[in-house]
Amino acid sequence: MTNENYANGLAVEQAIKAAAKREHQQHPERNVTDIIRQMHYDRFLCLVFSEGQHSEWVLKGGSAMLARIPSTRRTLDADLFRNGYDLEQSLDDLKRLAAVDLHDFFTFTFDSVKPIAQGDNQPYLNGYRVTFRMSLGTKVLDNLHVDLVTHQGVLQNIEIMTPRNRPALSKELKSYQYRLYPIVNQIADKACAIVERINGRESTRIKDLVDLAIIASTQDCNADLLMDALRRECGRRRIPFPITFQIPTTWRNPQFRKTASGTIVQSYDLESAERLVTRFLNVPVPADSMRWNHNELEWTMQCHLVS
Repeated sequence: MTNENYANGLAVEQAIKAAAKREHQQHPERNVTDIIRQMHYDRFLCLVFSEGQHSEWVLKGGSAMLARIPSTRRTLDADLFRNGYDLEQSLDDLKRLAAVDLHDFFTFTFDSVKPIAQGDNQPYLNGYRVTFRMSLGTKVLDNLHVDLVTHQGVLQNIEIMTPRNRPALSKELKSYQYRLYPIVNQIADKACAIVERINGRESTRIKDLVDLAIIASTQDCNADLLMDALRRECGRRRIPFPITFQIPTTWRNPQFRKTASGTIVQSYDLESAERLVTRFLNVPVPADSMRWNHNELEWTMQCHLVS
């Protein structure tokens, strides 16, 4: 393993720490330790997406949120799926990609795999929790965890982008763009997970309300695409469409405030967050030519240029 910019793993480690400190100085809401951990995960995700335009992998969940919105909630794993592959095929391909050498002195060694437990409002029908041992040069780092899942249906509008939570190093390492789960599908997943009852029990996923408030506050959204995503997700979960958004009666403000702490919506309380998300999910009908404006926090008419 050689690299023209860095002599060894220690040099890469020092560069990552320096970049994390610079990022924290510019964005104090981002914790240095979290930034470093995200940069470690980024090296793994660069392996996953190292086939560029030929890649069929998609990043979803909290890691996709962080790639779009660096100041969102922290997450301790990466949620991935591969289009057209079942779980066993996906696991084999993930192991193959983890062994690719990007000459960055990182090593990811497969450690274990176990089925994902089917818990409250589990958004995935089935999946694996995959653990890799991670090292940088001779230094052993914390294990890396991947939730490997499947996806039902055809995905449109996969977003290909350079992650916004990737700080610039003083000298570059070979890096790749991510393929992100479409934002409208992520919204639909989270909205339905809140209103869905599993065996008669209300959802406990208050973190999804925080995420939806963050998305509404930072992302524009096409009404047609969101309406379609909500319709499909409601159909998959057998929830009446259009959904009537209402948070569970058991949720309490202190729990929300704790979950939202350190994010762009930390000034919200439970009631104001519910009002915002209710307005966000109340997609105008007809939806054509309408777009959510995150600056105005309302649905507005899209402007079309006439040539």
